[in-house]
Amino acid sequence: MYRKIPPYKPLKSRCVFPGDEEAPQGYIYNCTGKLGKIQIELDWKMFDFCRLQQITHSHISKNEQEMDELCERYKDEMRNATDETMGLVRFRENINAQSSSNYQTYQFANQMTVVGLWAIAEQTMGFVYKQMAADINGIPESDVSIPYHFDEFKKKFSQLGISLESLDTFDDANECRTLNNRIKHGHTIEGHILSFSYFQPLSGKLILEVDFELQRYVTGVIQFLSSLIEEGNRILDPAHPKN
Repeated sequence: MYRKIPPYKPLKSRCVFPGDEEAPQGYIYNCTGKLGKIQIELDWKMFDFCRLQQITHSHISKNEQEMDELCERYKDEMRNATDETMGLVRFRENINAQSSSNYQTYQFANQMTVVGLWAIAEQTMGFVYKQMAADINGIPESDVSIPYHFDEFKKKFSQLGISLESLDTFDDANECRTLNNRIKHGHTIEGHILSFSYFQPLSGKLILEVDFELQRYVTGVIQFLSSLIEEGNRILDPAHPKN
């Protein structure tokens, strides 16, 4: 094989089994608050998002397994292939090319998982801010302008009584945000992403060659957004229970 793809581990959008420390924990009271619809939409959206990643990786894994079986079946012939057996030479080259393509697709899918995850985060923050600002100020949601930059989100939410930095798993969500920016604006591990310990030993490496801790980002972003919704519910209704 050109480069072996790591064992597949499906992303989890919610805690299924007690004690599953990797999966996001539930915020059971969020759905009953004024921002409950946003929480419900987030839950289903993240379920579909993780399933999309599972389908992509399942397809690649199946293709890899089929190539492994072919390589095992014809390993002796390919090892001894010469110019006189061009069919076997081309077969071996095709296997290497397909394996290389699988690995690049695998890594690209991981990059798009990070980018898509933060897109959902920005969208959800916008939904929460719009509804909160409209409710607090007694104006239609159509009159509320949604921020486009993270620093502006922090400023606007601070004005509503929420510090984004104090929300659950902010550090992991912020790492996902920073990695998203690096993916969109460069090819190597450099700049602000190096402030996170996971990436410090990877300075200068091509992003395409780096494995990401995707479950940590999924869990971090979901719990960060759910914590935001929880705080928003309590500001809009101080009697709303805390999870």
